[in-house]
Amino acid sequence: MLEKLQKLGLSEKESQLYFELVKLGESTANELAKQTSSNRTVTYNILQQLVDKGLVAYIIKEKRR
Repeated sequence: MLEKLQKLGLSEKESQLYFELVKLGESTANELAKQTSSNRTVTYNILQQLVDKGLVAYIIKEKRR
């Protein structure tokens, strides 16, 4: 699955994060960082890249994005 995502133009880290997000559903960046064993700051950057590509969106819930 990750290889297919990379063939579609996602980087390795974008693919991993996107795949985890699909598995988890609604999730925080902190939860995603733990699941992917990556730095939280890096996770925020990758999430923004995925938002820019139109693959993910965010909601504001309890004053949290």
